[in-house]
Amino acid sequence: MLAVGDQYNNLAYTKVYIKVMEMELFMDNFQVGDPRRENERRDMRERRDMRDMRDMRDMRNMREMREEFNRRMEFDRRHEMERREEFDRRHDFDLRFPFWWFFL
Repeated sequence: MLAVGDQYNNLAYTKVYIKVMEMELFMDNFQVGDPRRENERRDMRERRDMRDMRDMRDMRNMREMREEFNRRMEFDRRHEMERREEFDRRHDFDLRFPFWWFFL
């Protein structure tokens, strides 16, 4: 169980830490940081660029896969329609050639 003073202390430290982080973000935004962080910033930029390139590549791959899937589905649909038309042409011969007329 924390005492009241400890809670206030933690809150104060948290506020100070948040302020420090805000100042660091501000410095990062305006590129007026210490030169010791330059390597970290460059690494973060490179990681961000690599991540963006990977995301673009993944989106391109997904788009290509979706287009390929749509092409195959269209082909299958067309092929199925042709197959059904062929089936219908083969199986409605009893109407085109009504052999049962001869037995009337």
